[in-house]
Amino acid sequence: MNVISTVDLQELKLKEPSVVIINTLPRAEFEATNIPGAISIPVDVADFDDRVALAAGAKTNKLVVYCANEKCDCCERATQKLEAAGFTSVLTYKGGAEAWKNEAVPVGHA
Repeated sequence: MNVISTVDLQELKLKEPSVVIINTLPRAEFEATNIPGAISIPVDVADFDDRVALAAGAKTNKLVVYCANEKCDCCERATQKLEAAGFTSVLTYKGGAEAWKNEAVPVGHA
């Protein structure tokens, strides 16, 4: 599992603005846990792998999965499912929405 930090995610968003960032929490929690540019694909939906493949464009394209915080296991479960399905470039942002809210530096304020 390739775990990234808040700084790593911010740098990735700047260098690769088209990177797919997936909120793996239930849809009802998306608004409260949204990182700008992220899309909602809950890890527990039956066609999770297919939805991610459609969003990513290819199983070899880089993507980031995240959930609420370090205590949440949705992004870890999502990473395991995706790697088992043949995705080769899954990055796991374990800090999730909570870390983003607390640690992300607004663009231009670094």
